[in-house]
Amino acid sequence: MKNRNKIKSFLLLFISLQLFFAHINLAYAQTYSGVESQIKTFLCTPTDARNATPGNNPAANDLFTCVNKLYRFAIAAGSVMALFFIVISGYLWMSSDGNQETVDKAKSIFASSITAMVILFGGYVLLRALNPDLLRYNPIQPPDVTGLLATQQMPGAGTSPSAGAPAADAVSAAKVLLSLNGSKLTIQSTGDCQSQSPQSTPLANVQAMANSQPATYDGPGTTCNVGKVSLSLNMLNAITNVANSGINFTITSLATGHHAATTDPHYQGKAADLVPNPANANNQASLISALKSNGANVIAIECDLNRTHQYLTVPAQAQPNSTTCIGFSGYHIHAQWQ
Repeated sequence: MKNRNKIKSFLLLFISLQLFFAHINLAYAQTYSGVESQIKTFLCTPTDARNATPGNNPAANDLFTCVNKLYRFAIAAGSVMALFFIVISGYLWMSSDGNQETVDKAKSIFASSITAMVILFGGYVLLRALNPDLLRYNPIQPPDVTGLLATQQMPGAGTSPSAGAPAADAVSAAKVLLSLNGSKLTIQSTGDCQSQSPQSTPLANVQAMANSQPATYDGPGTTCNVGKVSLSLNMLNAITNVANSGINFTITSLATGHHAATTDPHYQGKAADLVPNPANANNQASLISALKSNGANVIAIECDLNRTHQYLTVPAQAQPNSTTCIGFSGYHIHAQWQ
């Protein structure tokens, strides 16, 4: 009988280990795709400030991104440890050979493991049911503030390398985009600086380009009518293509608007803020997919949530169909081109 119990215990442990390592191998095969992807996905590595793009400093997101990854890792690690102790308790129980002290110890380990798993997952489910945002750590500073190095390398307020007359192809692209206004998209005719400068609206930006004149840009902050800039041909063509694809949206900002940094891509004519019509998760996902297909190299979901500015890059910090910002003040999709 004693030998039989040992054989059963050995078989139980062997099968459990096989299932555990099979699960790990499967997860590894499905998730990992090379060392670089592993580091990017699972480790908290600092972002090189030299990779910051105007209006978006990735390094500003490192801390809360790291905390979120560690939080998810802790839940996974806790689950693995609980499973391990459940296996240990089963092994002790089957190999106790009638020893009541060993049986009691095995029962205690088993009960503690089950209790830990209930607390672990029960807390997660409860917080998610109350508010999914309780499971997410948000950045402590606006991520659209660029690093010092990027600021030193980019032109300051009142200067622009594209302040001259727009190129002929950009003028033609602006005319095509303007022709779609009111039918396939809406170009907003109001802006943050409209009361001080009638030229400081998205519609006025496109109209100026269509008339072979550079667009007016504002900022940073609350300053208005700072200078002139030509809107990017790539951006104008991309927005036109998205509108012609059947996705309806409103352009709420081009070169105009109150943005935080002098190096913001809006002030260089390379970024647009868009809101899907109507604003829901499906339309948002479709619009983001179309923008990506038309060359947008940075896409983010923005809004003011609980008095905190949210800048959620897609897909690093939010999925295309995220509902985090939909319906909140200042909601829009930020897209920028090279």
